[in-house]
Amino acid sequence: MRDGWVKLHRQIINWEWFSDSDTFKLFIYLILSASHKDTKFRGIDILRGQLLTGRRKISDDTHISQQSIKTILKRLKSTSEITIKSTNKYSIITICKYNDYQLSENEINQQINQPARQRATSNQPATNHIQEYKNVKKVKKTTIFVKPTLEEVTSYIKEKNLLVSPVSFFEWYETAGWVDNKGKPIANWKLKLLSWNSREKEKNPQQSPENINKLIHDATREADAEELDFLFGATKNG
Repeated sequence: MRDGWVKLHRQIINWEWFSDSDTFKLFIYLILSASHKDTKFRGIDILRGQLLTGRRKISDDTHISQQSIKTILKRLKSTSEITIKSTNKYSIITICKYNDYQLSENEINQQINQPARQRATSNQPATNHIQEYKNVKKVKKTTIFVKPTLEEVTSYIKEKNLLVSPVSFFEWYETAGWVDNKGKPIANWKLKLLSWNSREKEKNPQQSPENINKLIHDATREADAEELDFLFGATKNG
């Protein structure tokens, strides 16, 4: 009966008898001593969660006086922690909620077999991980590109003080169907906008963000696209 282990939830500290050290000690002793399966002892049926004992035996094991044990057992009966069936020779004590403290054999077997199943899963061929990686890449490739509006392009240029005409950039890629000069769909229009800005800096090193901001303001008011093309040469970009 003393083989194995029992489970004890942390909420036991909220148990009404927790602060009484002898009561707590005796109750834990009863849980640990109870049979974890149905059995017989000298022709007496002992069910799971029961123990056949006596106050002298309990006193010898716990070093609690027999009188105190009698009081504690009555206390535990009063709160429905245990029931007691007594004769002139012995008592059978039943832990009322024994299943809360001791796993069944099926539950124990499940916990024993769980690590083996986990090891079997971890030892599967590495091709499973390769396939998972391919699936992730496939998901990433199917990311839908959402083209920006002219207002979004204009706002980003202002935010970053870029030397790019928003109208020229937007109309260039709108006409091209939002693909680059190699025919590949654009994944990030902001990166393309920064690339355009680098080329504009090389072509117009004297151009300043203040000057471009004026043109951006004009562009949002539907300025002449041909004039902007003349200033920036945007029709050469791609």
